[in-house]
Amino acid sequence: MKKHKKYKRGYNYHHRRPRSRGGGGGRNISHVSASLHDLWHRMFGNMIATEVAKALENVWLEDGFRVVIVQKDEEVTITKRKPPFSENPHQFGKKEGFVPP
Repeated sequence: MKKHKKYKRGYNYHHRRPRSRGGGGGRNISHVSASLHDLWHRMFGNMIATEVAKALENVWLEDGFRVVIVQKDEEVTITKRKPPFSENPHQFGKKEGFVPP
């Protein structure tokens, strides 16, 4: 097994795709603070990115919203949706369903 170079105390290596799920080293490794690494695994366990997106969507987002994961080399077009009510600035955030610009 290859040894990683040493980093500051209080930091960990995080495998973006867990080794138990076929992930290796190299670009699959992130260097993160130990506390954030612990929080990640407490929330998402051994999930891969697409599973994390689905979990966020199912648990944390309001109905009608979704999390999208796109590979970095893919072209993405984002279309703004109009809010379902007047764009009066005094109503900003007061009505459900508002999508900030």
